[in-house]
Amino acid sequence: MNARQITTSKGAIFNKSSMNTLLNNRKYLGIYIYGKREIIGGMPQIIDDDLFNKVAEKMKRNKKYPARSRAKSPYLLTEKLYCGHCKDMMTGHCTNKSSKSGIKVYNYYKCKNSGGSKPCKKKIVGKDIIEDKVVDECRKHLTSQNIRKIAKGVMALVKSFDDKAETQRLESLLKEAREAKENHMVTLRACKDDIVRDMVIEDLSRIGAV
Repeated sequence: MNARQITTSKGAIFNKSSMNTLLNNRKYLGIYIYGKREIIGGMPQIIDDDLFNKVAEKMKRNKKYPARSRAKSPYLLTEKLYCGHCKDMMTGHCTNKSSKSGIKVYNYYKCKNSGGSKPCKKKIVGKDIIEDKVVDECRKHLTSQNIRKIAKGVMALVKSFDDKAETQRLESLLKEAREAKENHMVTLRACKDDIVRDMVIEDLSRIGAV
């Protein structure tokens, strides 16, 4: 049995392909499918829409950026490295080769359009070689002046987040106060007991509504 296969307690075998089919099955949303027809609510829904959509989005990202889902070694340039020939994205890959000293792992970046019958002739690039080169280039730009600029920009960004959070908090408190006022006014209009009316008016005076 392939190492990527899973056997259930009932003996059913799942591999990567069948698992993808399972996770994309819209029948779990309560959609009955007959040929090309789809009947919403035609069968019991066992997975909520939000969870199904999150799984679909995760699978879409894993397919677009395969290095994220399968790499045992972190590829620092995932989503940032592009082929100089065809301008498409380069993704992380690894291969294992046996030798007398054991199994050696080779990590590298490869253009999505290279290999086999694909058109791009870009050769693979060693992971450490290209990542070290990028790090060295970044270090050249980390002068004292640039570091101060970066720090200033980061502090401004953090402050904007803090201001936004405080604004949202105050807006939330204002909304709660308005809702409380409205509820009190509804109670006041419906109340026929003078004692209760006086208590409601007192509450409204406390929050500045009257």
